[in-house]
Amino acid sequence: MKQKERTVIVYEKGTGRTLEHVDVNLPAMRSIAGFLKGEWDLDAYSDCFGGKNRLGDIDASIEIDGHHLVIEFKEHKNSMNQGQLVKAIRMAEHCNTTTFFVFGQTNKPIEKLVISPKNPHGVFSRTNEEELKQLFSKWYSKAKLNPMKSRSKLQSDWNIAKKILGEVKGK
Repeated sequence: MKQKERTVIVYEKGTGRTLEHVDVNLPAMRSIAGFLKGEWDLDAYSDCFGGKNRLGDIDASIEIDGHHLVIEFKEHKNSMNQGQLVKAIRMAEHCNTTTFFVFGQTNKPIEKLVISPKNPHGVFSRTNEEELKQLFSKWYSKAKLNPMKSRSKLQSDWNIAKKILGEVKGK
């Protein structure tokens, strides 16, 4: 694994007093805070996919009756990359997935880009938390009213999941 020299400064919460200041070699990762919190380093698997292809995390995801919703929260539009957009377009076209890219400060959305099976080209528009709640609820209602499989086949998926978890738990 590639190493990168970093400077780590530890401050006392509340007073802001510097407790430690040290240069260390850490794995070349996107987020030192994530590393310290025990998050997986996805870059460890980058060589598995050829070229510049890399694994990426998904901020939020839900599946309802065969419909898939993915949400990516970004502070700025320029935080998106071409690979994320191509993935969203292809998932819309081939996997019945709607992807919301939501832009703004944490919990303060101001803009969105929605890429969906009906609109794989996406459209940027202003938004806020209330509108997003309405759009997510609308997506849920449409998914429930238009299941991708019969109810019995959907239940079969739950039975398979229950069986796998039973094996994991030794039941």
